[in-house]
Amino acid sequence: MVAKVQGQAAVENFELNEKTAEALREIVQKYRDKVKLPRPDNWKQMSDNDIWLVVTGQVAVVRGSEPADKMGEELRKRENWYKDLLRLAEEKYKEAIYKIFYEFNIQLRGKTIERCRKTKALCKNLAFLQSCGGPRAYIESIASIEDEQLRVERVIKDMAYIKNKGARDLLIELGLVQNAIAIDSRIKTLLNHLGENIPDKFLQSKKRFSALEKEMLEKVAKPCGITGAHLDRILYQNYDEIERELPSADAAKTNYCQKEKADIKGGENERA
Repeated sequence: MVAKVQGQAAVENFELNEKTAEALREIVQKYRDKVKLPRPDNWKQMSDNDIWLVVTGQVAVVRGSEPADKMGEELRKRENWYKDLLRLAEEKYKEAIYKIFYEFNIQLRGKTIERCRKTKALCKNLAFLQSCGGPRAYIESIASIEDEQLRVERVIKDMAYIKNKGARDLLIELGLVQNAIAIDSRIKTLLNHLGENIPDKFLQSKKRFSALEKEMLEKVAKPCGITGAHLDRILYQNYDEIERELPSADAAKTNYCQKEKADIKGGENERA
């Protein structure tokens, strides 16, 4: 349920309906073992190039996971794309980044290098990571931060084009956060299928994103005895199968309204 709340500044809050939470807990029980979950501190087994490809993927994936996944598969076949880029002058590595985005039809790609925000963002991230001593050195500094939420906030602050969802997804993959959920359009769609009514731009707000994440952690992950990272990967990796088994959003809302009316009617009968 999305509701307005009063405070120093009016913000939107989110409360996960219990019926939705129950349905999600049932999904967890069915799919909890059908998941590939990154190990804690997974980054320690990764090279500079491995980490750079995760960063690249988080920039590329916005608005389209399929082309980003295909691009990632291609880049992993190369010996070391990170070092390849560093050997180039700035204008040349900009061209190389834009070329790979163009080749795989990455969504929100600009028509030219100059107009491509994703290319600019990835170039900025490359320069930033170099200034930190490389991707592993930067991630090691993130790992030294004890609080997981502060790790997320630090990545959001440091990385271009990697925000609420992307920072969590990146840190989950690197094994640096457990109590986090990288809520994306797929998870929002599942919630709406289950009868919620989450507006399109709801997750753009840091406060609203965190509020929904907290609800899912407290009402779904915690009761099921799993981490937020585990819940995230269950919903993402099994999305197609889960989505096929759920009613449409309109049907879910109709069923929910009918149930609410039945509950009210039952209560009236009990009071009569």
